[in-house]
Amino acid sequence: MSPEFLRAAERHAALAERLGPEHPDVMMAMVAVLEHAPASLKETIRAKAVELDLLPEADGYLEDGSPVFSLEAVAAK
Repeated sequence: MSPEFLRAAERHAALAERLGPEHPDVMMAMVAVLEHAPASLKETIRAKAVELDLLPEADGYLEDGSPVFSLEAVAAK
C-alpha cells in the first residue's frame, strides 16, 4: 500500500467520522482512496460489486474498448 493510499484512507475515515458517510466531501474522499488503492483491492471491490449486481450494463464502448454507461443505467443501479 502506497503512502498516498494510506493518507487518503486516513482522511476519508476522519471526514466520515466528523461529517457522516453520506456527506459529499466524504464521498469525494472515497474517490481519492480508490484512485490510490492497490490493484488487488480494486479487483476485490469490483468482484463484490459484480456479485451484488451493483454495476450497470455498458451501453456501448469507446474505440479503445472502455465501456460507456448512460446516466439512466447508473441511476437505476
